[in-house]
Amino acid sequence: MSLLSDSVPSESVSVVTLQTLSEEVLTATMALQSAQLGCLQSYNRAARSLAIVAQQGFKPDFLAHFQDCNDENTTWCQALARRGRVVIVDILSDAAFAPHRAAAEAAGYRAVQSTPLFGRGGEPLGIISTFFREPHQPSDRELRLTDLYARLTAELVENHLSEEALRASEARFRSYFELGLIGMAVTSPAKGILEVNHELCRILGYPRHEMLQKTWAEMTHPDDLAADVHQFNRVMAGEIEGYSLDKRWIRKDGRVIHSIMSAKCLRRVDGSVDYFVGLVLDTTERKHAEEALQKSRAELSHVVRLTTLGELAATIAHEVNQPLGSIVNNANAALKIAAAEPKKQEELGEVLSDIVKDAERASSIIARIRELAKRSTPAKEPLKVNDLVRDVLALAQRELTGRGITVRIEFPEDLPRVIGDRVQLQQVVLNLVMNGAEAMSAVPGPRRILTIGAERLELTGEPAVLITVSDLGGGFGAGDPERLFERFYTTKPGGLGIGLRISRSIVVAHGGRLWAQANEHAGATFLFSLPVEMPDFVRKPDAIVFVVDDDPSFRRSAERLLRLAGHTVHTFASALEFLNSSRPDVTACLVTDLRMPGLNGLDFQQELIHLDCQIPIIFITGHGDVPTSVRAMKAGAIEFLAKPFREQEFLDAIDEALKRDRTRREQAEKLAGLRQRYRSLTPRERDVMNHVIAGMLNKQSAAELNIVEKTIKFHRANIMAKMQADSLAELVRMAGDLGLLRPTI
Repeated sequence: MSLLSDSVPSESVSVVTLQTLSEEVLTATMALQSAQLGCLQSYNRAARSLAIVAQQGFKPDFLAHFQDCNDENTTWCQALARRGRVVIVDILSDAAFAPHRAAAEAAGYRAVQSTPLFGRGGEPLGIISTFFREPHQPSDRELRLTDLYARLTAELVENHLSEEALRASEARFRSYFELGLIGMAVTSPAKGILEVNHELCRILGYPRHEMLQKTWAEMTHPDDLAADVHQFNRVMAGEIEGYSLDKRWIRKDGRVIHSIMSAKCLRRVDGSVDYFVGLVLDTTERKHAEEALQKSRAELSHVVRLTTLGELAATIAHEVNQPLGSIVNNANAALKIAAAEPKKQEELGEVLSDIVKDAERASSIIARIRELAKRSTPAKEPLKVNDLVRDVLALAQRELTGRGITVRIEFPEDLPRVIGDRVQLQQVVLNLVMNGAEAMSAVPGPRRILTIGAERLELTGEPAVLITVSDLGGGFGAGDPERLFERFYTTKPGGLGIGLRISRSIVVAHGGRLWAQANEHAGATFLFSLPVEMPDFVRKPDAIVFVVDDDPSFRRSAERLLRLAGHTVHTFASALEFLNSSRPDVTACLVTDLRMPGLNGLDFQQELIHLDCQIPIIFITGHGDVPTSVRAMKAGAIEFLAKPFREQEFLDAIDEALKRDRTRREQAEKLAGLRQRYRSLTPRERDVMNHVIAGMLNKQSAAELNIVEKTIKFHRANIMAKMQADSLAELVRMAGDLGLLRPTI
């Protein structure tokens, strides 16, 4: 690890040098002023006190008395407070010095001068003081030269503090690097990989000497290379200082490794990148666990549907046998009619028509069963709630009739369609219907009424439909209805305790809500809401294309073309009209001409930049040239098209611009939420978080922050809760997004 050990002189050499030079400066100052005694003190910012680091002529009892001094009556504390020199010509005549006269007399001095030392930023560093055995007033020349010595001493102390901070930073980085809690690497844009730690070698499967010969591109998954290179180029161009992303690697043995990677650059004085420090957190096991969990959920949902169908087996058999029996009877009748009386064509047609109807009825029943039982990818589409419920009731009708259940449907005629996956929503309705039927098994026959209703409502400010399934059974007691949705909780003797939980997950995935409430007199009601399909004239547009052009003909033609492609379009005759307009805050892009009267395209672009309007711009012009297009693209334009252009080229540019703006908005919204959560942390929690994301153990953090380990654990728990992080890996990724990962070498 040569890179990590090539640095400044060792701590012991630096301390010796500082001590020696401090003593030399003190000796020179005493000689200049003909002083008999002297001391140099350093300022401790944390304790707000002064400590003697060099002295001449004092006895141990005096040094002990003033070793850690914060008494504002002393000359040195007064000098710091006043930010200027203090001279006491005779301590016997200075009332403020009275508390220290005994110590002064014991030390044998009558006069003292103290000159404060301040850093370049004005922060206090210490005091240089000289003492005289007789009353004494230093000359102006002596004091001017003393000021020179003070500046030299301040510079010496400041350099020492910088070296100390650098050594501490290097030691911390070295400990993080070698600790191996996270994969780390140091890399140079010119020289490639300079250093890697053992954890990164473990993650990627290469020994260190092989890793140093590889390139990052060789080990990056091909599908993730472009995103990494794009961010890398942004750093090299000076747009950002670092970045974090989810990234896959190809291990030496060929396995794919999932990770969260963060990279931070360190720049030279001229702004160019000197080298990068990279952090790689292996998330492969977590990724596989998430995939396995998702697969298990899908399988469980499928099992629940099959279980429900199994419970309806008798009903299904009866429903299918009914039309099949009719088909057989009608077919036999048709054969007899055809054989006995060939001329009865009309009656024969009726019989054959009944056969067709019964066959379609049986086919419809089987289609419903297959649709509910099959594994399929959810496909959301506009659905009529009435049809959705009636299809489920048709499937469960025999079972409901066998249980003596009367079903009442209370739907308004003008109910809007909802957006959802037919099979999944049928599963939810079927589960609620069967639960309601089973809940009334002990209820007297006339009271076994299951009511299914629907009405309009608003869901988070948007139109929705509320569907209710209400029974008159025993209800769920005085307990919390939310318990019904806990996994493996059931009130039925043979229940699995997963049906309602899966039903809720389906409804939530559709943007809705499922809950339960007790009825006033008897039974329970389950309610779930779903967003409705909104017509184009009501729906808030997902995205808007703004067209700004002074040519009415072009505006009309562009609007027609874009509307036919499914876009919402707003047109403006000038840049000023656009700037003065009230526009919805949605994903958008701007199509504008380069040459327009008043504010031209490039000036328009600069005005938008000045207003911090980050809308992507597509320039279209019949007078393009290379310098102009380069200027526009450098300022952030997405595309520069010359008229006449190809239709697909134009639409592709629109799609790319909207995609970029949508991504920018999502990232900005996510980052804003992340910053809000970070601002909720206390200063101490932020200190602890910095240690956590740097990979420090609780014991290390406690020692560095001077608090007990138990308090560190308490702060860590608060941090995870406030930041809404489910794991350390997620917290590290959040820190990267917030720009908190600043490894220093």
